[in-house]
Amino acid sequence: MMDFWKKYCSCGHESKMFFKHMRIDESANECLDALIRVTADRISHSSVQPCSGLEPFYEINADITDYMKYYRFSALKVKVLRGQEKIGANIIELACYDQKILLDFGRELENTSGELTAIEKSILQNEYCAAFITHYHGDHAANISKLRCPVYMGKKCAEVIRVVADYTGKNMLPIDLRAFEDGKTRRIGPFVVTPYLCDHSAYDSYMLYIKNLRGDTGILYTGDFRATGRKSFEQLLARLPRNIDTLICEGTNIGQIRPQCTEREIERQAFILMQQRKKPVFVLQSSTNIDRLVSFYRAAKKAKRKFYMDDYQAQVCFSVGGRIPNPDSFDDVFAFKSPKSRKFPERFEEIENTLQAKDFFALDYVMLIRNSHLPLLRKISARSDILKNAVLIYSMWEGYKQNETMQIFLKAIEDIGIQTCLLHTSGHADENTINKLIRHTNAKEVVVVHTCPQ
Repeated sequence: MMDFWKKYCSCGHESKMFFKHMRIDESANECLDALIRVTADRISHSSVQPCSGLEPFYEINADITDYMKYYRFSALKVKVLRGQEKIGANIIELACYDQKILLDFGRELENTSGELTAIEKSILQNEYCAAFITHYHGDHAANISKLRCPVYMGKKCAEVIRVVADYTGKNMLPIDLRAFEDGKTRRIGPFVVTPYLCDHSAYDSYMLYIKNLRGDTGILYTGDFRATGRKSFEQLLARLPRNIDTLICEGTNIGQIRPQCTEREIERQAFILMQQRKKPVFVLQSSTNIDRLVSFYRAAKKAKRKFYMDDYQAQVCFSVGGRIPNPDSFDDVFAFKSPKSRKFPERFEEIENTLQAKDFFALDYVMLIRNSHLPLLRKISARSDILKNAVLIYSMWEGYKQNETMQIFLKAIEDIGIQTCLLHTSGHADENTINKLIRHTNAKEVVVVHTCPQ
């Protein structure tokens, strides 16, 4: 057996191969897969039974017969359960032999009640060996707490969801949560999955490349992506596989030919506005859009303005880590109490840079706000006229303006005397970027999701 092992594996792990009374070291997984592939290939192309020398190996590695079964019957089948008829809420199922995995399991954008739809209920009745989540946006991840199979996502993605769950008091994480890493391949039954970090308005977003065990069938699922953020799309393209079988690609902006504004352009325009205005500048943006937060922080720093955020936003920034602006590591970033601070008073006390009441009456700051901060703005307005002719940068999808709560908030802002301007760019790829990806992958089949039928 050892001779057989050495013949097909020369990467130095043979000393970690033990029989009868020991198991295989996890660091030898690649060698194990190589050995099984060779053996499975011999068996799947003939009626020859496994050689007797491998019997001790089978005894201590019971899943080898499953591996060979999956290797032999290895066709991947794609089923788009939801997402081809609307923007958002993709649910994709991949099947191989008798195993299935799920790609994304979120909630429809128009579903504000949170009640499960018929298709979501039917999915929960099926058995999946795993689910893979591309990013934390609700239309891709809102229902993952209901899954009973292992759920894989990026580590930072999970941390952001955990912060949101803590502050909202909602159960948002699955019982079996596991992390994957950029570029690191993982085998789940008959599926071989490789995540690729990509750019999107959600931090720690990924594309997923799924192969069968033979490696002769490959499917790339893009999740949501763009080429206008702070990560290089060209570098991502260079890493992605070519000549694949199926590309499942988001198509939110198909039909929109005009070039999209980049995050750096958002930063430039914000800086000009902050420099021209001599009043406080408020920003209404998604609390989990880290790229956008960085754009406004950089603009504020250039304009020599302080940067204010509430403790909830601070916890989101802490969860991401690195060099993301936060009130512990940046001397020009300050935190104030959010309406939810009373639930977690100790968290606010632990923050390094916090605001005093008088700080809201200065002129040289940029403040990230949400609808729930309206009482604070009204209190400032009642005590001073500094908000007259101040500006609110609306940096979100304009479709949210159709929401009644948003309409009430924006009308209240206007009544206070704050002017509103739009400064936003999409978190989704434009048609030119999508075409670049299609040309690069040279897929035999392209399936468009996250798009309207027309």
